[in-house]
Amino acid sequence: MPADRTADALSLCTWALIGALGILSALLLAGTRFSLLPGAFNSALGCTAAFAGFALLLRLRGWVRVAIATSGAAQLFALMILVPLVSVILAGTNLPLADGSLDGLDRLFGADALAVARVQMEHPVWMAAMNHTYASLLWQPLALVLIGSIFNPNHLARFVFAWTLSLCICLAVFPFLPALGFYLHHAVDPAAAQSVQVPAAWRHAEILLPARSGALRELGWEQINGIITFPSFHAAAAVLLGWGILFAPRIVRWPMLALNALMLVSTVVIGGHYLVDVLAGCAVAGLAILAAKRLAHWCLMPTGSIAVPTVIVALGATGRASSAARP
Repeated sequence: MPADRTADALSLCTWALIGALGILSALLLAGTRFSLLPGAFNSALGCTAAFAGFALLLRLRGWVRVAIATSGAAQLFALMILVPLVSVILAGTNLPLADGSLDGLDRLFGADALAVARVQMEHPVWMAAMNHTYASLLWQPLALVLIGSIFNPNHLARFVFAWTLSLCICLAVFPFLPALGFYLHHAVDPAAAQSVQVPAAWRHAEILLPARSGALRELGWEQINGIITFPSFHAAAAVLLGWGILFAPRIVRWPMLALNALMLVSTVVIGGHYLVDVLAGCAVAGLAILAAKRLAHWCLMPTGSIAVPTVIVALGATGRASSAARP
């Protein structure tokens, strides 16, 4: 069944990207001053590996939907560890902060992120919505994995690949354009922005600056929070999650689309992102979606005309045989 082969190929490509991140993190740890706190990530990595192995077992049994959901969850967990870890190490390059340039680009386009944020702070109900939608990034991807496994496993595989690729792109750009965000750049005291209940716009500097100066050397869970400002992955995530939910029934689709439209807006007032960060994040998501669609199209071509990985064909054949054998 071509659809099975598509999901398998996309999942395999996603694991290849995650594997490359794992190798990169090992090389960076070996070649820089950073090190991991003893046993800091052992349990998390062990659970991720167990999920991945369980997903492979389910796929071999022919339970495609459950296998794709389990594999997608394992991939998201792996990214939650590797991407922040690599970003902190890359911050050690200590290249000049790009806040002046990013702020200047905003003003060149006739925008002022700080002014936009202050206008929103005058509306308590709106700010409450902004705080909740910004924080929804913590649970939305896993919710989409569950929904996607029910309604469209192949689109779910495309979504997870695009999600992974977007993170990789953001990670590749980050060390060349590190930034504090406009709240810190303009020295806005958190006490003057009490309606911003998610302190991410200020907290990331507690990791970014020590990583840049060399004061931070040992890395554990407390040191791998998000520190990437440009491009905004929150903005990219809003676009990806909106695209990812398009397959779902209307009763699910429209509320999720509205939620992610609000999350896109919240990246400025809650996340402290420059407007150019948001535009760049949207562009990254667009590129990742295009790549996922092209890859899916490539996978749907006849097996005889392209070099489909042998493991994908084997998994598909095994799954079909297992399904046919069950009463």
